Amino acid sequence: MSTLRQFINPLAVRRLFDLTEDAQEYSAVVEEVSRNVVFRGTNLWILMFAIVICSVGLNVNSTAVIIGAMLIS
Repeated sequence: MSTLRQFINPLAVRRLFDLTEDAQEYSAVVEEVSRNVVFRGTNLWILMFAIVICSVGLNVNSTAVIIGAMLIS
């Protein structure tokens, strides 16, 4: 058992799965997303209809309708 613990170093495993190591600044991410997203015209209508369809799918517990709403949006 001790050789297995030596083989799998807990610190190395933590470093391997550390999500904060390569994280971006929150303000930079918000700025980039808001600069590239357009909520006008056709995009807004499609998003609203997808939300309505997804809500109906959640109410009737239909996985296919929810997936269809995801495909629409």
